[in-house]
Amino acid sequence: MIFLIMVYCSPPSFIGEDRVDVAMVAFLYRISEQAPKDLVYTQSELLGYTGVSISNLNPTVSGIVEYYTISPSLPEGLSFSNTTGVISGTPSSASSRTEYIISAINGIGSASFSIWIEVQKTITPIAFAYNLSSYSFYMNYSVGTITPSVSSGSVSSYSVSPSLPAGLNLDTNTGAISGTPTSAQTASVYTITGSNSDTSYYFSLSITVSTGSPGINYTNTSYYFTLNTKESLVAGLSGLSPTSCTISPTLPSGLNIDNYNCSISGTPIVAEPLKDYTVTVTNGQGSATIGLKIGIKICYTWGCFIDNGDGTVSFSGIGIASSYDYSGKSFTFLKCTQGQTYNSSSNDCTGAGTAPLYNARQVQFCTSNSDDCNNRDKTQLLGSGFWGTESSSAYTDCNGVSFAGKTGWRVPSHEELKATFHCIDLSMPSDLSSCATGSSAPTINSFFPNTVSGAYWSSTSYSGDSQNAYVLYYDIGIDSYALKNTSTFYVRCVTGP
Repeated sequence: MIFLIMVYCSPPSFIGEDRVDVAMVAFLYRISEQAPKDLVYTQSELLGYTGVSISNLNPTVSGIVEYYTISPSLPEGLSFSNTTGVISGTPSSASSRTEYIISAINGIGSASFSIWIEVQKTITPIAFAYNLSSYSFYMNYSVGTITPSVSSGSVSSYSVSPSLPAGLNLDTNTGAISGTPTSAQTASVYTITGSNSDTSYYFSLSITVSTGSPGINYTNTSYYFTLNTKESLVAGLSGLSPTSCTISPTLPSGLNIDNYNCSISGTPIVAEPLKDYTVTVTNGQGSATIGLKIGIKICYTWGCFIDNGDGTVSFSGIGIASSYDYSGKSFTFLKCTQGQTYNSSSNDCTGAGTAPLYNARQVQFCTSNSDDCNNRDKTQLLGSGFWGTESSSAYTDCNGVSFAGKTGWRVPSHEELKATFHCIDLSMPSDLSSCATGSSAPTINSFFPNTVSGAYWSSTSYSGDSQNAYVLYYDIGIDSYALKNTSTFYVRCVTGP
C-alpha cells in the first residue's frame, strides 16, 4: 500500500531577533504488503449432474484479496463470484472433466488453486407396466386397446420380442397392443421394450389365444341343497360368455339355472334324493356339457337327513337337541317300517293292504318277562344280552336284515329314534314331552313315506325302571315309554355308525 506524505516550509521570518526557517518536503512512503497465499477450496474434484444443483464451493485464503478469477469459463449453469470466489449453481449441460484455475489477486500478487469439474447428463430411469402380466384372448375377437402406464422417465419408442400372435400389433410410439388374433396358441411370453436415447426398460407379458369354445365345471358335481334354504351352486366357466345355459331334466321345485352364468340357485321346497342332471352351456363358438348330481336334504339344528335313493336314509349329526349331542354321530335308517316293502321305481314304501299301513307289523319288546330282553339291566340296549331263554320279536325283526349292501341292522336307541322327530317348529321335544300343537301326523320327515301314525320302539329301557322301554308316538310327536312285555309297536331299523 502506498501513502503520500507532504511537509511544507515558508520563507524565514524574524521574531524579535530570532530567525525561523520553514520548508515543505513531499515524499512517498510505501507501507509493507503481502500477496494472497494458501488458497484452498472445499474440494478439488466435482462431479455434477444436469438439472441437479451443486453444493457451494467456498474458498479459504490467507491475506487480502482484491478479486478472484477463473479460467476457463465454468460449464453452463454454474456461476463464479469474482468478489467471493464462490462456485454455485445447477449445471444444465454435460461437459467433460476439465481443470479450472482459480486465482485470488491483490496488488502484490496472487494465489491459485485447481479444481477439476465434470458434468454428466442425468438419466431418469424408465418404468412402465400394463394392467396385467397375463392376458387371455379369443380367436377372431378384438382385444380392444391395451396401453401401458409410464410411471418414470419418458419412452420414445417400443418394441416386442418375439413377434406378437398373428393379428395383434404393437404401436411403437405408445406401446398399445391392439388387433384381432387369428389363430389359437398356448401361453407364450413376450418382452416389451421401452427405450429413449439414454436407457431402456423391459416388461414381460404372457398371452394365450383360445378358440373361445365354452367350458364348464362345478366345484362339487354331487351336491345337496337344503330344504327351504336359499343356496347357490356356482359354475366355473371358460371361453366366450355363454349365450345360454340349460339343464335336463327339470330342477327340483324352487331351484333355477341362470341362463348366462350357469349357476344353480334358489330355495328348494321338496326334499329329494340325488338325481342325475346334464348342464349344457352354449356360446358363439359351440357348446359343452357336464354331468351333475343334485339332491335336497332335510336339516335341523341337530343334524341332516339324506335320502340315499336305495331305500335307506342317512343321518349326520351337527348339534345338540333334547340334552343330547348329535355332533359327529352318523347312522342309517331303513326308509320303510318293518313289514312294508321298498319300491325302488317310486322310491316309496308299499306292500299288502292299503296306505299307510301297507302290512307294517307290530311286535313286542320282550316276549314274556318285561326285563329279560336286556339281561335284566335297564342300562343295556335291546339285544346286548338276554336272560335265560327270553327272546324279542323286535330284536329279531331287525337282526336278520341285509339291505342296500348294509348289515348290522338293529332297533334304534332312544336318541337315534328321537333324531327323526319332525315338529311344526322344527325343534325336538324334550324327554317325555311332545311336538307343539299344529304339528302334522306323522311327525317325521318326508324321507320316511307311509310311516304309521303310531308308536315305534326304541332299544333303550326307560330310565325309571326296567319294565318299560322308550317309544315315540308319531301321531302327535310324543316321546314316552311303555311296558315291554304287553305292548306291541312298530319298528324302523337302523345301522351304523
